[in-house]
Amino acid sequence: MKIKISGKKLRYGGLSIGLTAVIVAAVVLMNVLFYALASNNRWYIDMTSEALFTLSDECRSLIYNSIYGENGVNAERKAYNEKNNLKKGDEGYQDEVEVTIHFCDDPDNLQDKTSYMRYVYNTCLDLAEAIPCIKIDYLNWEYNPSSVQRFTKTGHTINSQSIIVESGTEYRAYDLVDMLVKDSEDETKLWAYNGEKKLAGAILAVTAAESPVAYITSGHSEAFYDTSLLELLSDAGYKIAIEGATDLDGNVTVGRLDDKENPLETIENVRLIVIYNPRKDFRTDGVNEIERIDRFLEKNNSMMVFMGPNTPVLPALDEFLLTWGVKFDRWQDEGGNIFNYMISDTQSSLASNGYTLKANYVTSGGVGASIYSGLLKQGYSPSVIFENATSMSYAPNFRLATYGDDEDKSKDFRYGTYYSNGTTKDIFDVFTAAKTATAVANGTTVATAGAAGGAAGTYQIIYTDVDSKEYRLSGDLILDSTGKELKKNDKGCFVTEAGTELAVENGNITVKSEVAGTFTRVVREIVEYNGARYRLSDDGLQILDRSGKALSKNEDGQYKTAAGSLLEIENIDGKASIKIVTPAESEDNPFKLMTITRRRYSVQENKYGVSADQDAYVLACGSLEFATAKYLKSSVYGNSDVLMSAMTIMGREVVPINILFKPFADTDISDLTDADANRYTVLLSVLPAVVVTGAGIFVLVRRKYS
Repeated sequence: MKIKISGKKLRYGGLSIGLTAVIVAAVVLMNVLFYALASNNRWYIDMTSEALFTLSDECRSLIYNSIYGENGVNAERKAYNEKNNLKKGDEGYQDEVEVTIHFCDDPDNLQDKTSYMRYVYNTCLDLAEAIPCIKIDYLNWEYNPSSVQRFTKTGHTINSQSIIVESGTEYRAYDLVDMLVKDSEDETKLWAYNGEKKLAGAILAVTAAESPVAYITSGHSEAFYDTSLLELLSDAGYKIAIEGATDLDGNVTVGRLDDKENPLETIENVRLIVIYNPRKDFRTDGVNEIERIDRFLEKNNSMMVFMGPNTPVLPALDEFLLTWGVKFDRWQDEGGNIFNYMISDTQSSLASNGYTLKANYVTSGGVGASIYSGLLKQGYSPSVIFENATSMSYAPNFRLATYGDDEDKSKDFRYGTYYSNGTTKDIFDVFTAAKTATAVANGTTVATAGAAGGAAGTYQIIYTDVDSKEYRLSGDLILDSTGKELKKNDKGCFVTEAGTELAVENGNITVKSEVAGTFTRVVREIVEYNGARYRLSDDGLQILDRSGKALSKNEDGQYKTAAGSLLEIENIDGKASIKIVTPAESEDNPFKLMTITRRRYSVQENKYGVSADQDAYVLACGSLEFATAKYLKSSVYGNSDVLMSAMTIMGREVVPINILFKPFADTDISDLTDADANRYTVLLSVLPAVVVTGAGIFVLVRRKYS
């Protein structure tokens, strides 16, 4: 059978096929072209209800105004240049702000739809579009490690998920997880994006007009062994202000701590006080230096204190440190002479005398462990050395607490905590001596690691006045039996109902003047190192555990706790009191060589209850040699990395509180039944085919009969 194809049909058929091919090619080309333009010009519609991919007006306005506003950084720099008659090229001329946001991965990977990084990347691209001085840069950390080396000096680990905000000599480095919000009940679940707040805070911080200042005290016979600590502070971005410094003409350029003008309030941008090797106490008469330091810390600033075995007893400074939970360990001989502990351990020492200690990392958790978490993530833990070290314990007014992880007990850790008048202070171990260490004082071994600092823990001490009214210590306050604070008289003393004048000194109540009679000090409760509590019964005849069950006595008539402490009840002026005969020894209670205390302060932000932390810190180190060139400038030891990281954690950051986090959308369809799902599947599968078939039949019929 022959099939005849006319020239007309061939012509129209060929034209139809050609036209179809051209249209298909044009559609494909237009899609490719539009995709390329959309990708390069970021044409998209953010259909998420939370606007996850859209830069908020609050964030854009905050950053833009802080730089280009009437009182922005650029305006300040322009005014500075005009005031000092500086023009571009002159020494000291301040250029307009430039900000670079560094990513450590390729752009294609940053846009990966399976990664949360795309949220951060889109925010930064929006910022670069909206703010003229912001640009994006890409660093290849894996193949070019030197490109990120300058960002690792604070102990931060740089990897493909790092985001670095840099301006001039200032920078802030973050990990992707810092940009996300964890579920409060399940920390493995990420449920919100908080990158705008982090990025805004970082940009405001690095574009600040002035670098932070570290104020070095020198009015108490402080003597630095060398300048290495000051150099490290400078490397961390601090300007150095040494108390009482003068210029070449002898004019004082940095005010003293006891100046009437109050230098800590007149020197701009002081964020950190460093007390190193003080030999004389801080003044409390006339101009009160301790009060000035206290006010400085109240403004969410920080302090570092370095002391050693030969540091003398400094009552005013010691008492102030107690309010931050730090009690340096000392021993008193029969003649009343007081000596600091000196920690020795021949098994964990670099020297045969046992006094050059290789410290233990406290890896379980808390702020202390976070200081060197970056080092541990790098896969190694460099030796951290404390030479000629003294130790410290938690202050008696800090309650021992335990953080427990129900799923992983290895993450449990103990810390000290104190709460008063809406303020919480928590003290954490950073480094400890090994379990084999001992404490030597005046040539005598006075303590072992198991009983370091008194392993029986803290005590609730009740003071009974002559009228039998009871009073107890609460931080730096004295409370009556109802919990009401005693008032002070014009001498600064707390006054009891009977008229006895009291003061809080070295973590204890001191009687300054007493009415006729006896003021009794008794121990009513103890808290052991493991958090177990024991108290006197109301009649004072038994010692009870937390549940109210009486402890049993041994053959010597002593009460033994579960941890092994031996207790007795003694009579003090007619009052029953707990006496610790033998404190429990625990290998988990070693000598503390470095601690860090955090005072929490939060600004409430929104209906979700998320708050911005503005914390103050006090770091205490028990070795002066720790911060010397011998260890800070060595590539073998981790001392410099530890201090760098601590300075970063303790540095006060700019925290914008009007930028909200963005909860991730919940895409689960929870109210759709299986039957509904099947119906929708069939409908969506069949309906398009029916519509296309119907349209084809309609066109065919119309053409046949037209």
